[in-house]
Amino acid sequence: MTKQHPQRRTKWMVDKPLQQGLSQRMLLYWCGTWLGIFAVPICVRFSLSSLPASQLATEMISDLWFPMMMSLLILPIVAWDCMRFSHRVAGPIFRISYEMGRLANGETVAPIRLRENDFCNDLADNFNQIIKMRSADSQTEDSEVSNVTTY
Repeated sequence: MTKQHPQRRTKWMVDKPLQQGLSQRMLLYWCGTWLGIFAVPICVRFSLSSLPASQLATEMISDLWFPMMMSLLILPIVAWDCMRFSHRVAGPIFRISYEMGRLANGETVAPIRLRENDFCNDLADNFNQIIKMRSADSQTEDSEVSNVTTY
């Protein structure tokens, strides 16, 4: 298992395409929920009522102002929590991808340590095994080259 990395992330979005996609999806779900909870009953009430529109609108506002305000207050909390949660996936994937790029360029790469609550520990463990195997292979090659004598 990988050792844990104690530092907190300082960026709001670690993997922009992934996290923007998640944010857009969350906003879409919120709007769909809002539409279902508020707009549909409003349309039904307007179509079935014989009251004047102004009186009906006043009743609807008095009935729905509290749920509307609560949903608006909860949205930023949900967005913040989803973004924090997405860091547990996006951060490790970003880090492993970055280190793989370095490895592909022939650079020496240290084993990856993820934070305590991050996902993808199994992926990091597999990456660390590849690094160990590459390190062992390069040491074997170095020892074979040093054993060759020249005449």
